Amino acid sequence: MGSELNTILPQPKPDVAAAMRDFFPMDIDEFFTSYYDTKMILLKQNQTGYNVSNLWKVSQFEEVFDAFVRTSTHTKQISKHNPRDKDGNKQGKSKLTTDTTFDDLVGDLKKGASYVMRYEHVPESDRPMFELETALRDTTGIPISIHMYVSAPGAQVLQPHTDPYDVLVFQIEGTKNWTACVPCLLYTSDAADDLLC
Repeated sequence: MGSELNTILPQPKPDVAAAMRDFFPMDIDEFFTSYYDTKMILLKQNQTGYNVSNLWKVSQFEEVFDAFVRTSTHTKQISKHNPRDKDGNKQGKSKLTTDTTFDDLVGDLKKGASYVMRYEHVPESDRPMFELETALRDTTGIPISIHMYVSAPGAQVLQPHTDPYDVLVFQIEGTKNWTACVPCLLYTSDAADDLLC
């Protein structure tokens, strides 16, 4: 989740706020005191009791795509990450065209492509998971944005990178190997001993 700031936001529905309490394993003050920018939290669904199907179902994928098309944001805010070539070389990413259909997305996924959908650019009235976005914002007091990553089996959508903000990851379907690192301090000296992680 990024830090793009929305304008006028409605209050989350009570059932969404309750779902957030089930998901978040601690008091928000404890989160900021003990974890924020310091420690990583791994939340396992079988420990939190959080049911990800309450968050999003794979059957809603077409509905999400339609929200982007309806608001003419699909050509700018959905990125296609092309599959690697036969030698394993990365092929880069591209934007969708105005005539891209949902069947095109599904067909390309079957060929190894992956997609990134940036929800914060869809108007609020059509924005998928807007209630979760507002619940997270109200829980943390931090501007929130939601991105959905849809990847083919075995595909790596993003290269290793550092985000300048906190990120919550919900894996909804399938299996994926995740590598995440705890924030570290980097001093200005060139000495390797000054890198503390």
